[in-house]
Amino acid sequence: MDRLKECAEFLPDILSLFLDEFPDAGLRYCKSFFPKTNNDYTTRQTSMTLLYKEKVHIGTGKSDMQFDRLTPKKAKR
Repeated sequence: MDRLKECAEFLPDILSLFLDEFPDAGLRYCKSFFPKTNNDYTTRQTSMTLLYKEKVHIGTGKSDMQFDRLTPKKAKR
């Protein structure tokens, strides 16, 4: 376990690591990783637009809409 902690301390400086999670099992796995360089990995990537974001508080069940581009804006008169 100590060796894992040592590796985790220097990995962020040399490696980009993307994790994902199995929703039912709660287990995480490495989706992809690559060395950090001076390359801009955002070039030539598909642009995506956030249309809707909602935060749900699990304990209370209350939801807060944080961003909504799906609902048409009301016309100003």
